[in-house]
Amino acid sequence: MPKYRYNGDPTAIALPTAEGEPPQEVQLVPGAEVELPDDLLYVQRLIVKGRLEPIVADSAEVESVEAGAIATGRKAGKATTGGNG
Repeated sequence: MPKYRYNGDPTAIALPTAEGEPPQEVQLVPGAEVELPDDLLYVQRLIVKGRLEPIVADSAEVESVEAGAIATGRKAGKATTGGNG
């Protein structure tokens, strides 16, 4: 599922699930990153209104992280820093 950044008032969206299962509720909080199905009409409306902005990873950054992970034998992920800032 694509990732988006939400820019709107706090709300929630109920995502359809398998038949017989309760819908999955996703909280939409201003500035939060969320994964939502792009084929859902409500998601498409939020994109058109500018409430959801697609988050596109920079391909060079992704390739660099993956190459570093392969070279060190680690899984690719977010880098963290320690210290007091």
